[in-house]
This record gives sequence, structure tokens and C-alpha cells, in this order.
Amino acid sequence: MNLYANAHDVLPAPLLREVQKHWQGTLYVPPPLCSSSNDRVLNAIRSGLPAKEVAKQCGISVRRVYQIAQTMGDENPYSTKRPRLPRVAASPEVE
Repeated sequence: MNLYANAHDVLPAPLLREVQKHWQGTLYVPPPLCSSSNDRVLNAIRSGLPAKEVAKQCGISVRRVYQIAQTMGDENPYSTKRPRLPRVAASPEVE
């Protein structure tokens, strides 16, 4: 699977010329992600599915599932945040 394509091969000539007016060099064009896609992921997360299963069903990476889940704040079922315990100072060694 080729992740990169030559813009000359995939863009119409007028659009390519317009892009070239604004940018020279490597340009990342992210895929469209509509809010309905996020809603679908959030619904799958809320249903209690493991992140790996959500990723498989929604066609995204597990990492992206975790990123979307972070938007849920305290409701994030994948959150691994635990309350911090106070640090205990090391006691001097006794001979």
C-alpha cells in the first residue's frame, strides 16, 4: 500500500497550480473526519467495547480510539489516571 502520491498524478491541473502558489515542499492532507464519525466512535466506546474492537469496527487505529475517548473527560472508560499517592521521603539508613 502506497501512502504517498504525487500531487501531479492525483490533482486536477488548475488545483495543483493553486496549491503551488501557496506551498512548496511536503504537504500532508488529512482525510476528512466528520462529527458523525466521532459520534460513531463515541457510541461504540460508551457501549463498553474494548478499544481494539472499536478500532476494528470504525476502521481507525487503537491510538485514535484513545484520542477520541480523551474528549469524554471523566467519562472516559479507558482512562488509566489513578490518584497520586504522596511521595514518601527516603528514611536514613540505620546501622
